Amino acid sequence: MQPSFIPANLYNSVYLVVVGLIAYLHYLRIKNLSAFSLQKTKLFPKYLILLFTCIVVLFIGTRPLAGAFTDMFAYTDYYLSSQMIDTNNEPGFLLTASLGHLLGLSVEYWFTFIAAIFFGCNLLASYSFDKVNGGLIYLTILVSFLTFAYSTNTIRSGMAHSILLLGISLYLNQKKDKLSVISMACFIFAFSVHKSIALGLVCFFMAYYIVGLRISFQFWFLSIFLSLFVGNQVASFFQGLGFDDRLDKYLVADDFTGFSRTGFRWDFLLYSAIPIILGYYIAIKRGIEDKKYSILLSTYLLANAFWIMVIRAQFSDRFAYLSWFLYPVVLSYPLLKMDIWGKKQGLYAYWILTGHLLFTLVMNFIYY
Repeated sequence: MQPSFIPANLYNSVYLVVVGLIAYLHYLRIKNLSAFSLQKTKLFPKYLILLFTCIVVLFIGTRPLAGAFTDMFAYTDYYLSSQMIDTNNEPGFLLTASLGHLLGLSVEYWFTFIAAIFFGCNLLASYSFDKVNGGLIYLTILVSFLTFAYSTNTIRSGMAHSILLLGISLYLNQKKDKLSVISMACFIFAFSVHKSIALGLVCFFMAYYIVGLRISFQFWFLSIFLSLFVGNQVASFFQGLGFDDRLDKYLVADDFTGFSRTGFRWDFLLYSAIPIILGYYIAIKRGIEDKKYSILLSTYLLANAFWIMVIRAQFSDRFAYLSWFLYPVVLSYPLLKMDIWGKKQGLYAYWILTGHLLFTLVMNFIYY
C-alpha cells in the first residue's frame, strides 16, 4: 500500500466533511420547491455525480493499510495469499480477488475495484429508484451512518448489500409479464459474496408477494415486545439455525472495536424508527399510496424487526445493517417521488434530509 497524504485516522472526518457539504448544498436547493417541482426538476447533473463518484472511489480505494481500517489487514492477507481459500463457501468475493489477480491489480487497486462496485451499485440503484433525482437519493446514501464503515472495513457485507440494493431496484422496475434477469443475477451474486444478504432478500420477496404494509408495521411493533421480554431466547433460536457462522459469532463474541455495546439499544431503535414514523404518517395516516414505496418500507420493517429481536448482541451494528442498507432509500424516496405536503414538500424534505445528515455528523464527531 502506498503512503497516503491524509492520516488514516482522519479519513472518516475528511469523507464526511466533503460529502456532507455537497449533500447539504443540494438539500438547500430543494428547500423552496413544491412536490411537483421536486419530481420534475433535475438538481444534480449526471456527469457531475459520475465525476464525484469516481473521486470518492479513488479516495476510499487508495486508503492506507492502517489500524483505523482493521478489516483491511485480513482482506489484504486474503488477496495476497497464493491459495485464496474461501472458507465461507462464498465464491463471489473469491471471484473478485481472482479477477484482480488476472488483471494484475495491486492490493491497493483491488480495494479500489471493490469500492467501485460498492459506490457504483448504490449510484445505479438510486437512479433506478428515481430517474430524475436519483442523485439526491445517492447523496443520502453516502451520508448515512454506516456507509463509510461498510465501504472501508466491513467491505464484503457492504459490497453484497449494494448489489442487493441494485437488484431490488431493478426488480421493482420490471414489467409484469417479464422477469428481470439482471435483478436475479444481482441477487445470486450478492448472496455469493456474503450470505447475510439472505435476510434482506427474503424480506423483500415476502413484502413483494406475501406480506402487506399494515402487517409489516404490526410485526415491527411486536418485535420490540418480543425483544424486551424474550430477547435472549430469540437470539438462541437464531443461533441454533446455523444460518451463517458469522451470525453466531456476532451473537456471542466479545467486541474489541469500542463501537458496540450490549443491552437493549434504545438509541439504535430510535434511529431505526425515523423512516418508520415517516412511513406510518404517509401510508397509514394520510393514506398516500405508492406500490414501490410500500414494498421498500415493508422490506425495511421486516428486516429491522429481526434485528430488534437480537438487539442485545455485541455486534448489534452489523445486524442493524441488514436492514439499514435500505434506510436512506425509504427515507428519501417518498420525499422526492410522492406528493405529501404539496407546496411545502421541499421545506419538509430539506429538514428531514438535513436531520439525517446531522445525525451522522453528531454520531461520528461527538458521540463516538
